[in-house]
Amino acid sequence: MRAGLARTMTVAAAVAVAAVATVSVACSDGSGTTGGGDTGGDAGGDAGGDAIEPTGSVRVNEVVNKAPDNQADWVELYNTADTETALAGWFIRDQNDGHRFDFPGTAKIPAKGFLVIYGKGGPTDLVMDFAFKSGDAARLFDADGKLADQTDWNDGDAPEGTSWGRYPDGTGAFVKLVPTLGSANSAP
Repeated sequence: MRAGLARTMTVAAAVAVAAVATVSVACSDGSGTTGGGDTGGDAGGDAGGDAIEPTGSVRVNEVVNKAPDNQADWVELYNTADTETALAGWFIRDQNDGHRFDFPGTAKIPAKGFLVIYGKGGPTDLVMDFAFKSGDAARLFDADGKLADQTDWNDGDAPEGTSWGRYPDGTGAFVKLVPTLGSANSAP
């Protein structure tokens, strides 16, 4: 098990440590939507790592869409700010606007910290009701429903055992990486 996974902790403890935070969330109807209406948004552009100019300090940092040994896929966020950022009202979508994961009101990401959200079958309480595909997108929306950051990839850009991530964290271009769940990305 990677060292980053061992550092998973509750949101309350994450305030003091730049590590992976987890919070509880449940989808009441099993639809893959944990609340809120459709505020639109489109992945836009061609697949293959297109990204927008991020707004705000919270960034999509790394995605595993095909984890080894049938483990859950995941998306990692990174907070570039020197202060903690509350994620109440924020949400994540893949390419399908019908797939939406809403952060609970208590969700926060520590300063210069990481937050991992798992796909179906994930090992923590912070789990989306959908999974990423080989050619897909990870889109992060802020509390106003505005697209804050995104990346998309083609089938083959990040095959099993690799990730699609930024190097350096939060600012670099998306490239194929060795997964670093909940910790700083390594050079490609």
